[in-house]
Amino acid sequence: MLYNEVESTLISNFLTVPAVGDGEGSGANLPYVPYWDRMGWRTDGVDGGFNQRALLRHLQYDTDGAIDCAYEYCLFVERSGGDIGLIHMLCKWFTTEDLIFYGIRYDSDESYMLSYWNPVQEKRFKSKPGKFYRQWFGRTDRHAQWFAEEWDRCVQESRSTHERYCVTVHTTPVDIVHEYRAMHNGVAESCCTHRSAHFNTGGVHPCMVYGGESGVHLAVIREKEDRSVILGRTLIYQGKYVRIYPTNDRKRRSVIENVLRTEGVAKDTTSLNGVRLNFVQHPDDDNLVICPYIDDEDGRATRVYVEKVKGKKSLIVSTEGFDTHLSDFYSTASFDQYGNYNSYDHECDRCGDGFHSDDSDSVFVDDNSYCGSNCAEHAGYRYSRLRGGNEGWAHDDEVVYYNGDYYEADALEDWDLIMCETGEVHAIVQCYQIEGRGWYPMSDVKICHSMGDFRRGSEQKRITVWCPEGMALGTPMTADQWLDYGYELFELSDPAQFRTFSNQCNDELLSMVENTLSNRRQSPF
Repeated sequence: MLYNEVESTLISNFLTVPAVGDGEGSGANLPYVPYWDRMGWRTDGVDGGFNQRALLRHLQYDTDGAIDCAYEYCLFVERSGGDIGLIHMLCKWFTTEDLIFYGIRYDSDESYMLSYWNPVQEKRFKSKPGKFYRQWFGRTDRHAQWFAEEWDRCVQESRSTHERYCVTVHTTPVDIVHEYRAMHNGVAESCCTHRSAHFNTGGVHPCMVYGGESGVHLAVIREKEDRSVILGRTLIYQGKYVRIYPTNDRKRRSVIENVLRTEGVAKDTTSLNGVRLNFVQHPDDDNLVICPYIDDEDGRATRVYVEKVKGKKSLIVSTEGFDTHLSDFYSTASFDQYGNYNSYDHECDRCGDGFHSDDSDSVFVDDNSYCGSNCAEHAGYRYSRLRGGNEGWAHDDEVVYYNGDYYEADALEDWDLIMCETGEVHAIVQCYQIEGRGWYPMSDVKICHSMGDFRRGSEQKRITVWCPEGMALGTPMTADQWLDYGYELFELSDPAQFRTFSNQCNDELLSMVENTLSNRRQSPF
């Protein structure tokens, strides 16, 4: 989609003054009230409707609305052969609101004249670009000429791109198979471009289901001067295209879409849902029907079933029936026409629905089977981070929640987390370990370096740790250090304070401290 390439340009161009001063299109960001807004003219906009004008006035305050309008405008431009260069150029001369209001694009008859919405007569017209600029924006002849020159430059670039390629539509099953095979190891290859021997179909290529009476044809886009150079391909049905290959090249796809439109082959997308494909029986097994992987643009109709009408069988593309996306179907490319298409190999232990083990959302945990994550969660399981840095499903009783994710309780340290004595999970770097007592969040711990701080801290924090200056935090106190610091604690009256301090002492030292306190009859224990 063209919008992905020009989103930032269109969004940043809302309510900025179009360029008029230097012939290069650079303008200033100044307050701007569109003329159509002042006049109160209505527009069909891009989607149609009187309220579009009111919406456009407020797009600078409505980011989501701006994005939606810009998205629809790009679709609008793309359908008439417009490309990235055209939109970038238009954004130099018009605000995005103006582009949407007037619906500026190439004319639909491939003349590459400027097409626009006339708000006075309330219908679309085509015009020379300079004339349009003068008429509706009140610019001088010089500015109109500059705009016309830039428009012509974009037209030439679009023409050169579109005229570089041609479309060949193949209508017979044999020709379609031949073209598929020719694209193996090329830019438009897929599972269907393998030779017939690759499939378990008795030497019959699965793409024989296309062409002929099916009405599904193959469009191949090639360079005119070198027909061996293939730009891409797509299936065509009733003047619309299904899915373009290659699928991951946005720039190439945009050119293919424009070539299909300008040559009148296909102007919009469609789905194969409900289409009757050719019935092709397996030569070695009367029960088996040959069928390729069905790749619908919308991802819905990927299943097939056999239907017999007036004694003639057809292969129906649907959302019901045999699933062509099963993992082994790429090479099998055939299925049992008399089989129960809904006889899945598993039954959900919660809802009872049938499902196939190859389904992407299926869950298998603790000898239980679930058709999807929703059922697994309702059954008490959570997708969690596990031991060893792995991820998977675990029962509610075995996991803890932290910062938006579930973690297996025994695996916290593998993810640099710790369960504190408070019952809360925290990052280890945010916690403090008190010897003999466990981990505590730093927000609950008061580190004291003086007796005064120690007394005050114990009243303000859950845990108070006395660490005299020069001692390493958390290091058990030695006998020598006790002689230097420990007697100061005899003045403490709160036993809990001494117990907190005692966690920094080793067992030998604690025994000595207890004996000393007993002798002094000041033991807080």
